[in-house]
Formats: sequence, structure tokens, C-alpha cells
Amino acid sequence: MSDLKIPAPKVETGNDFTRTKLYWYSSLKDWKKEDRVRTCYLATCYYYVNEIPVSNSVLRGRFGIDDKNKAMMSRIIKDTLNAELIKIADPTVAVKSRKYIPYWA
Repeated sequence: MSDLKIPAPKVETGNDFTRTKLYWYSSLKDWKKEDRVRTCYLATCYYYVNEIPVSNSVLRGRFGIDDKNKAMMSRIIKDTLNAELIKIADPTVAVKSRKYIPYWA
């Protein structure tokens, strides 16, 4: 079985509808920024409610990013922080040791 690393679904609502969009890209480089941010946020929510500390390393696993490409995950985390969807659990901790939580936690 393949270990798929697809973006999180996008849920859209209106006055009389709810629509869920699924995306399928062959490579992370094909993902839109919006897909990366949404996936980072939803993964952080999932890990948080399951009491799994969320670090760069944990998110790299979700995205399928190799350890040698840590900077790529750091950019996605930064974009998600800038979108105010996640926040740093303890801002006094060194960058390499940071953990992240959803904005609502």
C-alpha cells in the first residue's frame, strides 16, 4: 500500500450547501500555498486533540519531507503562523525545540 501525502480536504459552506473538495497532487512542489497551510493547520489540530506534541519533525512526517529539507517545512509552518491558524506553544523555547498548537487552543 502506498503512503499517500495528499493535501487536507477543503470544506466550503454557503447558505444552502456544504462542499468538500479533495485534491491530489503527484508531488509536494505542486501543492498550492493554501493547500500547504490548510494541511499544516488540520494536521496540528489532529495531533493536538490526540495529545501528540507537534514539532517540525512531526509535520515533516505528515508532509513526507525528508530531514535534509527541514527548511521547506519551516516555511510552511511560518506561512501557517502568519495565517494565524497555529501558534507557538511556548514562545520562550528555542526555535529548534518549538512545538505548535492550533490557534484556538
